[in-house]
Amino acid sequence: MIYEIDIANSWRFGNALEEAHRLRHALYVQGSGWDVPTTDGMEFDEFDNLATRYLIGRDRAGRVRATQRCIFCNRPYMMQSLWPELVEAGKTLPGDATWVEGTRAGVDQRLPRDEQLAWRNQLLIANIEWSLHHGIRFSSFVTYEAIVEKFMIPVGYPVELWGPPKTFPDGTYVAGYYPITEELLHDMRDRVAIYDKVFVPLSETIALDDAEAATA
Repeated sequence: MIYEIDIANSWRFGNALEEAHRLRHALYVQGSGWDVPTTDGMEFDEFDNLATRYLIGRDRAGRVRATQRCIFCNRPYMMQSLWPELVEAGKTLPGDATWVEGTRAGVDQRLPRDEQLAWRNQLLIANIEWSLHHGIRFSSFVTYEAIVEKFMIPVGYPVELWGPPKTFPDGTYVAGYYPITEELLHDMRDRVAIYDKVFVPLSETIALDDAEAATA
């Protein structure tokens, strides 16, 4: 399952949020060589704050196998703060909570390839389920141009670009977005053959904890 977690309620999930930051370190610092803040084998930055939500996939043993960070666009977000040059002149940046920026998505690369694909597909579905749950209308992103061309468009994301690609020291990046709709969710379910719900809202976890505490 893919669980919604925030900092204030991370204690409900043991060390899952810590493990997610360690997975990010393995993927982006060790794997991709990014020069980003780290501490004690964990990757983080200024966008990891109390308003941030995380989608974290845990296996049956409770180990973190997939992660994604979700930043509501009514607060500072990465494209706005760090890479406005990726947005074509004249285009208006999102500034309300019906937009979200998805960042730091990844799957445990130590897993066999078939299990990596399974977790990637669960994260794909959970991302749309989460967005619909929160009334999100659009999901924005900044990523390598190759990921958009080789994964996002072929898998069926209706991608629109904010502007032309730009080359940075570690690769060519592009900024874009896509609408969040029930139709997109249904289409993606057909593409990856996942028809059951995979996303667990934070509100469900809190309600379950409260119910268990009341009967203890």
